[in-house]
Amino acid sequence: MSRPRVDPRVDNATCAALVAVLVVAFCAAPPAGAATWTAGSGFLEGRPGGVSGDGRYVVFTSEASDLVPGVTDGNAGPDVFLYDRVTDTVTLVSHAAGSATTAGDDESEEPVISADGAWVAFASWATDLVAGQSEGNTGSDVFLYERATGTVTLVSHDTSLATKTGDGLSQNPVINSDGAWVAFQSYAGNLVAGQTNGNSGEDVFLYGRTSGTNTVVSHIPAPTTTTGNSTSTLPAISSDGQRVAFESRATDLVASMTKSFADKDVFLYDRGSGTVTLASHVPAPTTTTGNGYSYRPAISGNGQWVAFQGTSSDLASMTKNNSQDNVFLYNCTSGAVTLVSHAAGSATATGDAGQAHGQAISSDGAWVAFDSQATDHVNGQSDTNSVYDIFLFHNDGSGTITLVSHLPGAPTTTANGTCSDPAISADGGWVAFPSGATNQVTSQSDSNGDDDVFLYERASGTVTLVSHVPAAGTTTGNGYSNDQVINGDGTWVAFTSMATDLVNGLTDTNGEEDVFLWGRDSGSVSPASASGGPGGEPVPALDPTGLALLAALLGLAGAWVTRRLAG
Repeated sequence: MSRPRVDPRVDNATCAALVAVLVVAFCAAPPAGAATWTAGSGFLEGRPGGVSGDGRYVVFTSEASDLVPGVTDGNAGPDVFLYDRVTDTVTLVSHAAGSATTAGDDESEEPVISADGAWVAFASWATDLVAGQSEGNTGSDVFLYERATGTVTLVSHDTSLATKTGDGLSQNPVINSDGAWVAFQSYAGNLVAGQTNGNSGEDVFLYGRTSGTNTVVSHIPAPTTTTGNSTSTLPAISSDGQRVAFESRATDLVASMTKSFADKDVFLYDRGSGTVTLASHVPAPTTTTGNGYSYRPAISGNGQWVAFQGTSSDLASMTKNNSQDNVFLYNCTSGAVTLVSHAAGSATATGDAGQAHGQAISSDGAWVAFDSQATDHVNGQSDTNSVYDIFLFHNDGSGTITLVSHLPGAPTTTANGTCSDPAISADGGWVAFPSGATNQVTSQSDSNGDDDVFLYERASGTVTLVSHVPAAGTTTGNGYSNDQVINGDGTWVAFTSMATDLVNGLTDTNGEEDVFLWGRDSGSVSPASASGGPGGEPVPALDPTGLALLAALLGLAGAWVTRRLAG
C-alpha cells in the first residue's frame, strides 16, 4: 500500500506554526540565567524612610546582605539603602568610610530623604562611617549622606571636633527639601558651643549643612544655648528648614508660660528669629497650654501650619464629645488653633466617639488627612466597621471633611475594615493608606486577611488598590502591605509587604517584609529591596545557550521546508 502524499502547503503551514511555537516557548518565560528579581536575604526593619519628590529614589532599611554587588556586611543588623527607580540599582548608604560596599560596623536605621533626592539623614550605632570618627557615647548618632559623592558626614558631633560624636545618644532625624537642614533629638550636652542642659533627657537640635554646626531648638528664652527643663522630642521641619515643630514636656520654653497639664505640648521654633512659640495654647492667653496633652506635630511644607493631636478640650471654643485624642491645626501667622476632627455641621464639636490621630498635612497646609473612630465627621456618614477610618479636612475656612476610606460608589459609607496612619502627597491631591477592608475597591479579591495599601484621589473621590498582583488590579497580594510613603504629586507610592506575588519573576526566599514601589501611571508594582532584574516588569531574555538552541531549531525547520517544497 502506497504512503499518502503530503501537500507541501500543509507542511509549510505546519512548519510555520512550529517555528512560531518555538519562538513563543522560548520568549514567554526566561530560561536559566535570565534577568529576574530576588528579594533581599534579610529582614526589613521598619517602613521605607521616604521617597523623593519625583519618585525616583526610595530610602529604606534592611538586614539583607545581598542587595548590593560585592557588599561586605558584618554587623548582623539593619543598614540603610537607597533605591534608584531609573537605573534600578540599590546603593548602600550607611557604608564605612573609604568603602562604598562595606557596611558600617553596627546597625543603622531611621532614614529620611530630602525632596530633591540628593541627601539622606539617618541614625546609626556604627563607629566607622566617617574617617577618623571617635565616639563620645555608646548609642546612636545622626549622619548625613550625599548621593552625588557617596560621602557620609557626622551631624551630631561634639563642638570640639567634627568627627567626634556627642556625649549622648542622638536619633530621629528629619530633613528639609534640599538637605540643607537636619533636625533631630539628642541626649548630648556638647553639640552647641556654650550649651547648658536644663534636663537629663532629650532635646531638639538643628544642623546646618553649610556651616556644619548645630543649634539648640528646644531652648529657653535666654540664653538660647540652654535647653528647656524637660524632654523635647519628635521634630518636624518645613521645606525650607526655617521652622521646626516639636513636642515637649518643658515648662520654660516660652516667657510667662503657664502649664495647665503635666505632659507634652507642641511648640514651634523659628530659625530666623531664634524664638520658640507655644502652638498648643488656649485662645487667651497664648502662653497658657491646653488642659490635656498635645503631641505628634506635622508641619506643612511652607511652614505656616502645624497639625497635631491631643486630649485638650480648651484649645479652641469647642465641645468635646469624646474622652480621647482629637486633631488640631495651628496657624503660625495668626496663632489661632482650629479643631480638625469635628462633627459634621459643627466646627466646634468633636467627633462622637473614640479618638482621632495619624495626622498628615499637605505642603500648603490646605489639606489634613487623619484617621478616626468617630461616626459623625461627614453628613450622612454610615459606619459599618466600628473601627478607624481615613478622613480629609479642607483648611479653606469651610472646614469640610470628606470620608477617604469609603465604600465604592458610596462616598459616605465606610468600608468594612480598619484604616490608619494616612500619608498625603505634597500637593494634597492624593492620600495613601493601609486598610484591612475587603470591599475598599469594586470587585476586590482579598485572601490575605490583613492590611493592603490603597490610594485615594481627591479630585474624583475614587480609591485604587496599590498592593495588587500583576494580573489583576483588584486582587490583593498574598501577604499584608502597609507603611506607605508617597511622593510629591502622588504618582509613586512606596510600601512594605509580606506578599510574594506582587511582581512577576520575583523570587522571595527571606520570608519577611520587602519594599515595593507602585507607579500610578502604569499601575504596576516593582521591587525596591531586591537584587537583579531590569527596571519595570521583568523583560524576557535568552542566554547564549538558549539563542544557539533556537537558531539550530530554526535551521532544521528551514531545511525541512526546503525538502518538502522540492518534492
